[in-house]
Amino acid sequence: MIKIQRVKFSFIKDILFKFNFSNYPGPFLDFDYFKIVRLGYSELKPFDRIRFKELNYVVYNNDSPIVIGLFFFDIKRKYIYFRGEINSNFNDLIYDYNYSFAIKALFDHIKKTFPNSIIFVNRIIKYSNTYQILLNEYGNPSSEELCGKISNLKSYNTWLSKLTKSFKQNLRTTYNKLNNNKIIYKLFVVDNNKRIGFYNKLLILYLFSKRLLQHSNYPIILLPFLIILKLFNPFSKYLFSSNKQFHAILFYNNYPVAFVSGFKYSNVFYIPRLSINYNYRKYNPGFIIISEIVKYIGDRNLEEFTIDLTRGGENYKYDYGGEPYYICNWIIK
Repeated sequence: MIKIQRVKFSFIKDILFKFNFSNYPGPFLDFDYFKIVRLGYSELKPFDRIRFKELNYVVYNNDSPIVIGLFFFDIKRKYIYFRGEINSNFNDLIYDYNYSFAIKALFDHIKKTFPNSIIFVNRIIKYSNTYQILLNEYGNPSSEELCGKISNLKSYNTWLSKLTKSFKQNLRTTYNKLNNNKIIYKLFVVDNNKRIGFYNKLLILYLFSKRLLQHSNYPIILLPFLIILKLFNPFSKYLFSSNKQFHAILFYNNYPVAFVSGFKYSNVFYIPRLSINYNYRKYNPGFIIISEIVKYIGDRNLEEFTIDLTRGGENYKYDYGGEPYYICNWIIK
């Protein structure tokens, strides 16, 4: 018999650790992610906090949990979103694929409980199990967002084979330019369940914040303040505290010129943050850091690996050997 229960968030942790679910964990489906990021409160006005109510649901089949749905309810607008959506690159419910039918039962229950609400089921990976369920129950998604990933990699040479002739030449030219100008490049990596140190954390936030200011044409004098804001940003906290964290910093003559930050789950490296020092753009630090990361991972003796560059349709993702995939959004009224 199916039973749906609303629970406190603290109760969710015990369920996740005691029972097996088909799609748990993942970088944006992890208890620590939900706990730390929530709604990304540091990016909201403080008085907005009272507008949001937690909706944590567990669906049971004969007392065994089969679906977990974590949401926030915007009381003022009567909008319901996935918990953590403000920073996620994809969302989902946590569930046992053998009980996929219970997903509609959960959404029906929410609509009955909050009859005038609108549920935004955003950033579901296209062709995933959940995508097929939503497609069958609610029709085509209202919109799609482009993402990119470099998949089915077995070695550095496998990656090179994915590049166009012109970009292979571009890569060779950049390495030659670095050597001719006596620029020593070095990749620093945090991997294998290690935690990043405070100094390297600041280097990453320096590169990230500086690029944001340059991209937005804001004065560079704001850089120290933006670094502090990003240090206490909930998603930054999760990036730097996760036991699945993966970071790489590229140095030119001991000066940081690019970084990536993300997560490693099994053989998939998720990279939601990548930024370069724009002052060094003629030396292609974005291309070089991806090249050096592929070399690094290729030397780890993995059978096959994927670098998921996540949400966004920026050209570099495909120039660097990536292929597109999509995340989809539904509106349930």
